[in-house]
Amino acid sequence: MPVKCPALSTNAIVSDDPELAAALSSALARRNTYLPVLDGPRLTRPDHASEVVRRVAALAHAGTKTTLLAGLSAEAWDALTDKLPQNHAKVVGFDDVAALSLDPKRAERPRLVWGRDRVGLGLLTALYSGQLVEFADKEAPRDAVLSKSGHLVICEAHEPLSEVIAANYAYALNADLHIFDETDEVEGKALLEAFYSIDAPGVHAAAERVRLATKMRELVGAVDLPPNGSLTFIVRQLPIGVAFPELPGTHLFTYPDLGRAIVNGFAAEQPGTRGTNGAVLVNPQKVAAPEIEAAAKLLPERKIFVRGYERGGAIQPQDRDSVRNPRTAFGVAGV
Repeated sequence: MPVKCPALSTNAIVSDDPELAAALSSALARRNTYLPVLDGPRLTRPDHASEVVRRVAALAHAGTKTTLLAGLSAEAWDALTDKLPQNHAKVVGFDDVAALSLDPKRAERPRLVWGRDRVGLGLLTALYSGQLVEFADKEAPRDAVLSKSGHLVICEAHEPLSEVIAANYAYALNADLHIFDETDEVEGKALLEAFYSIDAPGVHAAAERVRLATKMRELVGAVDLPPNGSLTFIVRQLPIGVAFPELPGTHLFTYPDLGRAIVNGFAAEQPGTRGTNGAVLVNPQKVAAPEIEAAAKLLPERKIFVRGYERGGAIQPQDRDSVRNPRTAFGVAGV
């Protein structure tokens, strides 16, 4: 089932407060339109100036007219307003949520009161029911929020702000949202190491793939997959999608820069843009092919995602016995 790229809202939120970002999202998000939510610049990093510039660039790329600064430090506020156009940014808090609602009926209805856990599920539930959301010290439901679009967003509970971004992403696509518990740090690293070592000498690759897929599905938990649908995985580090080969999917990382990644991706697919371009380079190395090396260098510089295969990785399985050390050449490059 095809998924249509949503339009981009002229509003955006930059926040380090997940609950405030969720409350504002419940007032500003619209169907079939993605509301950008970015975290604040990390000013303790050595490249703190670039942190600000990258966010301002993403807002410009999205065509944002008004950016709401919510729950930021005074230093982050100063850094952003110094780079944004005059009168573009507005500082807001919880008291401003109702007045900012784009749908007056949302502000008139009783608010959805949600627990402080699974804030993304609370936000998406409120959006689908046409309510504003607020958070309190109570137990929150953990069941997936369902729709009928055929797309499912599976998000790891690692960064609460990432859940808010995932909920806005799901709402823009009319999608379901399932949030699973954060993977233990030690277990996650062990699984990732096993995944990258699957072709190491002495490893039974087929059995190891089955073991890893089974374990990753256990981590995600019970989930209803959309028939003939598609998936987005928003995860901390594990390539969870390999455990769900029955449906096409894509991966995003919960941290860092999830908000920027989604904004830039959707902005690249808006009407009038060139869209996201990809290329596959195949080089069995049976003849000299200097044009392959030139293409591998030039295409990423032109903002094209490149996947390359050489030697054994570029040869049909029946021909591989004559090739030594098959490997993938270029990996993924691009933006």
